[in-house]
Amino acid sequence: MTRRGLKQLAGRHLPFLAGGAGVGGIAAAVPWPWTVTAGVACAVAFTRGPRAERIRERFAALSGPATAAAAKTRARTTTRRAEQSIPERWPSLMAELGFADAAAGAPTLDAVTVTPDVIDAQVTMPVKWGPGTWRKYAAAVSGALGGQEVDVQVEPVDPRDPGAPRRLGLTIDKRGLPDRYAVDSPPAFLVDEQRGDGVPVGVGVAGRPVVWWIDERPHLAIAADTRTGKSAFLRFLISTVAAHGCTVDAISGKTATAEWHNLDQLGGVTYHRNATAEFVAIREATELMQARYAEFDRSGTWHGVTPHFVIIDELAQWIGASKAKGRMEAAQAAFNLVSQGGEARIHFVGATHRWNLDQLGNGQASTAREQMGGIQIGRASRDALRMVLGDDMDPDVDADIPDLKGRAIVGSLGRGLGTQVCQLAYLDRVGAS
Repeated sequence: MTRRGLKQLAGRHLPFLAGGAGVGGIAAAVPWPWTVTAGVACAVAFTRGPRAERIRERFAALSGPATAAAAKTRARTTTRRAEQSIPERWPSLMAELGFADAAAGAPTLDAVTVTPDVIDAQVTMPVKWGPGTWRKYAAAVSGALGGQEVDVQVEPVDPRDPGAPRRLGLTIDKRGLPDRYAVDSPPAFLVDEQRGDGVPVGVGVAGRPVVWWIDERPHLAIAADTRTGKSAFLRFLISTVAAHGCTVDAISGKTATAEWHNLDQLGGVTYHRNATAEFVAIREATELMQARYAEFDRSGTWHGVTPHFVIIDELAQWIGASKAKGRMEAAQAAFNLVSQGGEARIHFVGATHRWNLDQLGNGQASTAREQMGGIQIGRASRDALRMVLGDDMDPDVDADIPDLKGRAIVGSLGRGLGTQVCQLAYLDRVGAS
């Protein structure tokens, strides 16, 4: 029998199914060879063709919401069980990790909040614990609970008592950082009326923004090798501060920077493309700093002063070129901005392959270090990492970060932000190269 004949036969016997007789009705009404043939024909008729496609679409439309609702219910149930199980598991977990020493004291779990992706825990630490111990503790607990990244915040239980135990806030991220962090437009500053402005620079653990607080750390040191996303991040930084109404002098030690090709189109930004213009820019920034100090002496306030940024890419090359052209005073003037410009809201950003504070000369290294935040983009040795992050660097930080554009280790960005790994932002329409 042809396939057409099988379909016709299935059409004649199909009413048995629709009328409720089912397979048994077909078997009772039709001899068995024809029953088998009709079954095959039904399978052919209902798994092929436009009618079968429409049936599948209607079935998916009906079952989709129910399936999604069931998945949400399962996720809520799993989260609730995890939240209930962590306090129950805590004593045995501490013993397994080796942090239940009766003599030294055991950490106490005060509170825990669990979501499918993030675990937030508040833990009271033993008084005897130092930074090295609680850092190891945070890493061990994060690993035991399936975390990819962990953020740590430490504060005293009673700020009035210097000898009181300290509370450890753990944010354990089970997803890890994104491989890239592109934004469509420059984000707004985080404005703190009491304490100043914060410039978003990237995303950290649990999707939290990483912020450079320019009132506490007015200057920024950036170290990066080629093709790590440095120039694209600087483009993002320039665009962000310009969008906030700040003025920018952008200088590059390279002869051409693709990511900076249309910076002049940004309001408030001047892109200096030759040595003469660069020298004039540094001189004018110095004069602006001096004028602001003179105005402060008259008014006694910095209120209403617009931040001005001097951003130099390929700093080491720029210094070498300035020296070769007999304009070392330009480089020295730029470094004077680091030691003196912060209070006048003049902010210096220097990016180079390997940051070296000895370049500042004249005993300015220690003063500069106290005012600079640090960003190391890409992998670096621990010595190189310490040069850009300074003595505040967490000695236990893992410098072997993934080889991804924009992946960085940041430190001393203000507001007590310690050393952490983050994914730096860049503008999607420009790209990270």
